[in-house]
Amino acid sequence: KRLVQLNFPIQEGISAPEEYQQAVKKGIVSERAAQNTGIALKSSDKIDLIIHQTSAGKIPVIIAFEREDFVALLQALTCKNEPKPIPTSQGAAMIAGYNNWDRIWKFKEDFKHEQGLFFTEASWSEEFKTILAQKHLYQDKFIILSRDYYSGITPEQLGLDEEAWREQSLIIRREHECTHYFTKRVLSSMQNKILDELIADYAGITSAAGRFRADWFLRFVGLEHYPAYREGGRLQNYKGTPPLSDGAFRILQTLLYHAVKNLEAYEQRYPQSVSATQPIQPVLLALTYVTLEELASQKCLQILQNRIIS
Repeated sequence: KRLVQLNFPIQEGISAPEEYQQAVKKGIVSERAAQNTGIALKSSDKIDLIIHQTSAGKIPVIIAFEREDFVALLQALTCKNEPKPIPTSQGAAMIAGYNNWDRIWKFKEDFKHEQGLFFTEASWSEEFKTILAQKHLYQDKFIILSRDYYSGITPEQLGLDEEAWREQSLIIRREHECTHYFTKRVLSSMQNKILDELIADYAGITSAAGRFRADWFLRFVGLEHYPAYREGGRLQNYKGTPPLSDGAFRILQTLLYHAVKNLEAYEQRYPQSVSATQPIQPVLLALTYVTLEELASQKCLQILQNRIIS
């Protein structure tokens, strides 16, 4: 009823017909579409919806226990129900600017009640134009997560129990995406860059492990055997467009390795910076004020401490 794309299957060309366009662009789901089985899910009873409290407010989180269901939800909500491939390394997505037609219909009902006998479709059309200019009234943000191993890393690679690693992977993913939400809402910035990923992974790893694990992050990005780089590591996703040259990519690896090691060293020198009673937000905010080059420098610890104190 509220996520109208779920009334349709994942199918090549399904986004073209008028029936689909009416549902997505106008919130009008035909009787035929409403009676269809809609999106095919492997285990619909293994999909959770929670309202998660973040530092920037509450946000809905959909958790799919089955990989196939995560892919289907992503295809429905980000690919117009077209069967576009989802990278195997992707286990989370932030859905922003989602038009919630249920909220719009409620506005219409309230307007109709207020107008009484004076209500007309023409008057609603004028009111609707006013609502459209205020996107916060009808657009939603939410997160979709899978319970796959984070970054495709197996529990054996980290010396962990399978179920324990699945739980920690879920925490890392959730807090990673919530950090992007935090930087977007508080700092008006959310970019697909490696520094943003480091900040988000810092929050996720710290939440899951109780402290920042440089060895975990380096394995996630393919630098566990630095200076060697493992092909297929997540770092390749942040080469940019046009992509970095091989030489520049090696420089990025070096900067990232030293930045991560410095960040772990900072926690060791200032253990009070992150603890059971001390939230990690001051560190996160400090990280948003520095560059990757500064994090990789020998002055990193002092730079971070100065930022946090100020």
